[in-house]
Formats: sequence, C-alpha cells, structure tokens
Amino acid sequence: MARCAARSRFVRQATRCSNAVTSLSVTGNTGSWSGTGTWARTPDYRFTATVADGGTGRSASADTIRVTITAPNGAVVASFNGPLKGGNIVVHR
Repeated sequence: MARCAARSRFVRQATRCSNAVTSLSVTGNTGSWSGTGTWARTPDYRFTATVADGGTGRSASADTIRVTITAPNGAVVASFNGPLKGGNIVVHR
C-alpha cells in the first residue's frame, strides 16, 4: 500500500492517497475516473473525479472539476466541485 502523508486542503485532518484507478472514460469534453485508496489512514475508500474542458478562446467557459470520496459503507465523506482556478484542463481521446 502506498504511504499517504499529504494533508487534504478540503478536509484539514484527513490524509488521502489513491492506490488504484479502476475506471476511466471520456465523453465529448468530459473525462471521468474512479478508483480506490485510503482516507484518514483507513483503506477501501473510493473516489470519483470528473473534469470538463470548457474550451479555448473567447467563447470558452471555465474548466470544471468534481471529486467525491466515499467510505467503504457507501457514505460520502467529502465532495467538492467548481471551476478550475488555475491551469487548463484538456480532454481528448
């Protein structure tokens, strides 16, 4: 198992680490991936991340990201979404 030491900016006391990506899909301008990992030093949590490429140029909208972390019992322990504040997401096949 990977060693997890980084602190989450979203949940201050939690540590998180991805151990495996179990799925990946791309549809149009949206990419999504899921996997398993540890949360608060406890294994068997799941995550799903979805990003949307808002395009480029004057007609572009903001790139967005959504992440949900789920406990082994199915309860959502963390979720956030919103526009990307820096950088550029590019989704392509």
